[in-house]
Amino acid sequence: PYANPYNWPRNNNCWAKSFDLTGIAGCTVPLGGVGGGTLITKKHVLLANHVPYSTTPFMIFFINDKNVSLVYNVVKTKRVVNSDILIGELDKEVDASLKVYKVLPSNFAKYFPKQAMSGEPRFPVAYSDQEKKMLMGDYLSTYDTGTEKVLVINPPADPNALNYFEEVIGGDSGNPVCTFINNELILMGGWYQTRGPNGGWATPIHAYISEINAVISSFSAGYKLTEVDLSMFKTV
Repeated sequence: PYANPYNWPRNNNCWAKSFDLTGIAGCTVPLGGVGGGTLITKKHVLLANHVPYSTTPFMIFFINDKNVSLVYNVVKTKRVVNSDILIGELDKEVDASLKVYKVLPSNFAKYFPKQAMSGEPRFPVAYSDQEKKMLMGDYLSTYDTGTEKVLVINPPADPNALNYFEEVIGGDSGNPVCTFINNELILMGGWYQTRGPNGGWATPIHAYISEINAVISSFSAGYKLTEVDLSMFKTV
């Protein structure tokens, strides 16, 4: 995506090819794979506040499942309260061939079994990086630093999934962290900072749903996050 974002064929050997990855940006200009860019409405993307994006407008590219590159301009950005979540508004609604991702509701944890020691659930996540690989980790907790909340993502406990783990490094920021529900990729947040071999911190969308929707509404009326419906599952 760095040299020619108009020619970016997908890897048919990717383990995650059965999931719809078309809402994950292939490139932001001029950062390439740095900074992420994931569709959260038909007109808004999840970005990372600390990433040095170009002055708006800047271009962002998506690639649909036919390997057609689609380019849009990010025309506005706004930080969500004191978090590292940055919301970008596009110049127009995206093509119907691109995926808009649902997000976890704020009460998602009550549907997941808890770990005995932490009282938090632990479950698999998939994440992308600046090279646009799909990698794997485990959700460990939502941690309050005192100034903001973050997702704590650890290396996978499952030895097979561990084969798909790589350390988060500088430049991965903003790329998406997701989980799987009913064979659908559900967006949890974007990379924030590394913890080296111990994984990293990501931004927790579920902890800022009302604040994110307020930012989206300040840009354009009629858009908001879509929360995945977990009501068919038992609470624990």
